[in-house]
Amino acid sequence: LVMVVVLGPVFLIASAVYYIKALQDERSELLGTYNEAVRLWHNSSSKHSEPTIYEAWETQISSSDPSVLTGFTLEGFPSGPKTGDLQIARATGDEDYSELAQARIALPSLYDDNDDDISEYQQSMCLFKQYSNAHKIGTASPQTITISHSSVASPSIPITVKAFECDYKKSTKVRECVNVDGRQMCTNYEIVSATRRWLTGVKLTLDPSNELALQDSCATTWSTDSDVWKTAIHSENKDDETEENAAKARCQELDPPRNLDLLVTIRSPKDPYVVAAEEAGCDYDFGPTAEEHLRLANVFMWIGSVLFSPVVFCGFVYALHRTFCHKAKDPVEPQGFSSVQMT
Repeated sequence: LVMVVVLGPVFLIASAVYYIKALQDERSELLGTYNEAVRLWHNSSSKHSEPTIYEAWETQISSSDPSVLTGFTLEGFPSGPKTGDLQIARATGDEDYSELAQARIALPSLYDDNDDDISEYQQSMCLFKQYSNAHKIGTASPQTITISHSSVASPSIPITVKAFECDYKKSTKVRECVNVDGRQMCTNYEIVSATRRWLTGVKLTLDPSNELALQDSCATTWSTDSDVWKTAIHSENKDDETEENAAKARCQELDPPRNLDLLVTIRSPKDPYVVAAEEAGCDYDFGPTAEEHLRLANVFMWIGSVLFSPVVFCGFVYALHRTFCHKAKDPVEPQGFSSVQMT
């Protein structure tokens, strides 16, 4: 009964929350910006025969002098600077890397559901350079790298990016006991974890004035390796830093558990892919539609009503019972008799 009394109102409150979300419809607001970016990407904003943003981006890449495809350098790796010309990936191309520019590949979470409110775009092009085995087993990776380009300007020259990150934490202490020759031996332990991350992707933008910059949102991707271990606490002294030192030592190991590639991409800052990251975040998820919020609200309303209606019914019956029982028990003065006041 207690669960019914508690869960009923909880589901009804949840229903009200989702009704409010359906009315607010944050998804439509975010998608409005993205869909407008797709429209402008394909269509000119002027009635005159001006190039679209995509056509202007394509012209900027192919006719720039000096070419933006050359003079790209990554510095900071133990083996020395990594140089090489950039390549072009087109959504309609036949080369192996054409998928880098394909909207369905770049934004899979947007198109998997085939929602009608999301505008699709097929024309796309990006610059890229893939550095094979940028992080090598047995070789310490750099903590930062710098990106420079001799053919373009940059708001911060050179652009500095973290190439390695690590954080660690300690969990609540645990105590384990075993019987040894009839005696109970106990040891205090602490669970320690260290999470190391190596840079595997850098996303840059190149504006019409040829300024190179990190993408405003979701500019980097990482390969993560987590280690969790149990360390004995040697004493009850609060200053015992054995566990913390072990985690710190693990975070000093910069070499990866496997060879890792590093992919650099350069897009137009007005590419819908870039706009989607700014609006929806790195998972490119704009959230449920108003109809989905409404369906959840109706489900929670139905469940809450089913759970809470017996409580309301019992309360109503109890109120009626109390009302009529009190009336029945009220003393009634017999007719034909009147009280006589003694003087």
